[in-house]
Amino acid sequence: MSFTPEWPPSPEVMQTLLPAYEFTAMVTSSHLGAVFFAHQKSLERQIALKIFSPALAADADFREAFGNSSKLAAGLRHANLIGLLDSGEVAGMPYLVMEFVPGKSLARSTLGQIVEFDQSLSIIHGISEGLAHAHDAGLIHGHLNNLSILLNQNALPKIGNFGFGRAVLTDPQVKVPTHFTAPEVLTNPSAASKASDVYSIAAIFHGLITGTPFSPQAAAPSSVCGCRPAVDSVLKRATDPNPLKRYADARSFQAALIQATTKTTKATPSAAAAVVRPPVTAPLSVPLAKAGSDSKSLVKIVIIIALLIAIYVTWEIRENTIANYDRENSEAIVKQKLAKENAAALSEAQNTMEEPDYSASQPSHIPANAEDENPRDSLDRLRSDLAKGQRSEMPVGSVKKGDRTYFLVEEGMRWAEASYFAEEHGAYLACPTANLVSWLDLELTNGREYLLGAARSRGDLWVLSDGSPWIPHIQPEGDGLFLLSGKNGEFTSSDANQSHPFVMEWRGDGENPGALANLLTATRASLHEITPVFPPGTVFSGERRYLFVKRRVTWSAADKIAKSGGGHLLVAATPEEITDVVKMTHHIHARDGIWLGGSLENDLWQWITGEPWEAVVWSDGSAASEEGVALVLSPGNGWSAMDRENMADGFLIEWSEHGKATKPSSATLASNAKITELDAKLKILLNTATKKREEENDANINQLKWYLDSYFQSLSRGGRNQFGASVAVLKELVDDDHLKMDRLKEMAGNGEIQISVEMLELVNDYLKKEVQIHTQSEADIRKIRDAYVIKITAIKDKATAAGQIKVATDLEKMISNTADLDSWVESFSPIKE
Repeated sequence: MSFTPEWPPSPEVMQTLLPAYEFTAMVTSSHLGAVFFAHQKSLERQIALKIFSPALAADADFREAFGNSSKLAAGLRHANLIGLLDSGEVAGMPYLVMEFVPGKSLARSTLGQIVEFDQSLSIIHGISEGLAHAHDAGLIHGHLNNLSILLNQNALPKIGNFGFGRAVLTDPQVKVPTHFTAPEVLTNPSAASKASDVYSIAAIFHGLITGTPFSPQAAAPSSVCGCRPAVDSVLKRATDPNPLKRYADARSFQAALIQATTKTTKATPSAAAAVVRPPVTAPLSVPLAKAGSDSKSLVKIVIIIALLIAIYVTWEIRENTIANYDRENSEAIVKQKLAKENAAALSEAQNTMEEPDYSASQPSHIPANAEDENPRDSLDRLRSDLAKGQRSEMPVGSVKKGDRTYFLVEEGMRWAEASYFAEEHGAYLACPTANLVSWLDLELTNGREYLLGAARSRGDLWVLSDGSPWIPHIQPEGDGLFLLSGKNGEFTSSDANQSHPFVMEWRGDGENPGALANLLTATRASLHEITPVFPPGTVFSGERRYLFVKRRVTWSAADKIAKSGGGHLLVAATPEEITDVVKMTHHIHARDGIWLGGSLENDLWQWITGEPWEAVVWSDGSAASEEGVALVLSPGNGWSAMDRENMADGFLIEWSEHGKATKPSSATLASNAKITELDAKLKILLNTATKKREEENDANINQLKWYLDSYFQSLSRGGRNQFGASVAVLKELVDDDHLKMDRLKEMAGNGEIQISVEMLELVNDYLKKEVQIHTQSEADIRKIRDAYVIKITAIKDKATAAGQIKVATDLEKMISNTADLDSWVESFSPIKE
């Protein structure tokens, strides 16, 4: 029996399915696909892995497109294309292994702002080159836009999602920026051609140089950015509605654009670290003492020259060693910078997908002739009065039975939306009885299928829209959560993501027992009972109950409403709970998100219940370190942070026995204590290493002084007269326990000091020892630094996995600070005795 994991699979499940990769995080997910950040163990490289859902894989057209496109894309090798490294299928899920590009999408980089013309032209030329390479290989992109183009750290554009968007675009639930897409592709995705890609790249260029989305009615770019009118002509042809009138391919478009521009664009060179080299110093020139014979003098000259060369070489080795360390530190700083950019790239690895938003109806005007008013206009006009409990005038088209009035809304809505719509008009969804349904069929609905006010609670138990329990005489057909009218007085059921017409019910006394406030009050009062009654639409998962409430409210208002019902804003503290929330909300369309019970407090993300914050599914963590933000869920997309005073489209209430902690116990909260302890140990180690180096330097210089004293004592009276003063000067050329080599060279060159062969040998030995001490000390400190980085990285990885972006960012800065070894050691101020 084959293993089919729940969708989307967690990084742990992916690790089991594909053990060749170390999965570190899920970047984003939807009901169609998911993207993971991973490390390929065999080649020691970072990659992005995109996996498609079993539901999408079941589509024969998609599988065929996947197979054909992956083979073609795998053969593409170009600087402006995101490389496809591998593809395959595991547990019925096709996947792609892609090159990881540190950077941001073109959309994120520009944010709808006008980009300088030459820079825009450079970007478009890069995109054109990549497209031309793909077109030559017979591969069409089909859905090119500014979200599928990444800019790396050198602002080089790289095109992604090549050849795999067309099958995805056949799903009507996926929202894409249509102004980049050729008209023929919007109506028939299979009609995508090279000319379609030309349309898209021209629309992208228009947006860069004008700062506005392209449309056929848009102003000519030359009137906005001041470019030559010839550019207008090129873009006009490239975006012609008829693909046969456009440029045939990307290369033709690029050639025309080059011809239309008068300025010669030059690629801006990337900033390179300047290599600073020390000036070459001339060899030390030493005036020699006059000898008794020419032959002996010649021998001494040769020896002295040899020793001078040795000193010079040793000095250069010392300088080069230090320069090499500086270069390595500079390279480490660059690597750390790239590592910090990875977090930003993670969120740009794939175009995320969301469902279209539901637009609420606006009140209509009061007609001059009431007889001309249609039912929906009448309902909209009376909304405010009805919400206040006034029943003197009811909407046109409503029917009355006893003290109740009923109205059919023919516009299809999902149950949660319909329930909210009814409450906005002072009503609730009609509570079902067989006699009522039969009567409504005759008087109002004419046998049409419509939603009723009942939701499945557990098993055969249902809850009516007024909050009371209901056990139907005959269980409705199907296993849907919400009640749907049937035929002959029978009922069927509907899923949460299905839209239907619905019937609203008003009570004659103006009361609304189905109002959310009344339902939550009743729930709070029943929580102490053995079987409490929860509002209709509440989902059961183990010991937890979840309710989605569609209301545009701030986070604080949502928190108060949740607490009024004895619950709290939903907490998804474990991977299992996150999976529950994904399943429960994938059908909800909420453009501005859904509030969850997480908030940023004192730079640390915390759950409202105090439960540990140890798992995360950020889709966009760009604002996750800003003050005054709370957690918002974008269904099918993941989590992001939003200002608490902004309005989300709804919120999730949770009732459970979990999360009774009185204060946060997240593992990341212990990071400060761990770092404090680690820093204390580090200071001791660095202090020891620094003292060792200083002691060895002191010993080396003292040894030089001692040898010079011994040498002076060994000299004859004539030798002392000749070299005694020079020995004393040489001993004085010691500053802070280091020999002033530059001053020594200067004095020797000016004849201010005479140096014998023996003195040169002593200086040479000193310099060799100094290089050895410096090299060994650097090696010792690097070992300490590397061990420290490993421990800090482990703490950072835990914070990252828990979504603690501020904590992870601070730890990343600590790691980055270790690149400059001297500054890092100095920052810990080792104790000096």
